[in-house]
Amino acid sequence: MWLNVLLGLGAVFLGLLYYFFTCNFDHWEKKGVKYEKGYPFFGSIRSAMVLEEHIMLAFHRIYTKYQGEKFVGFYQGRSPALMVMDRELIKTIMVKDFWHFSDHGFKVFSRS
Repeated sequence: MWLNVLLGLGAVFLGLLYYFFTCNFDHWEKKGVKYEKGYPFFGSIRSAMVLEEHIMLAFHRIYTKYQGEKFVGFYQGRSPALMVMDRELIKTIMVKDFWHFSDHGFKVFSRS
């Protein structure tokens, strides 16, 4: 009897864990943005997360797959991220609209 209870709790735990890691994976589809499919826990850059390839090669693979698009969505772990590939759009974001984005992907440390 205890074995059935433990197996049931384990199945519920695994189901909740799977849901936690995949609940955001419809983010780009809802917004109508082309995107690289994500995998539970790893996101779209699974090969880099398991050290099969360097992170820059994973990004290059996504970049070449969606070449010609202005931007493409992907997942870093369970978090949605956007790869902007259009020069003019990059210029607008990085210069004119830089402070309108809450997470630029850049870390700034200051000594004070």
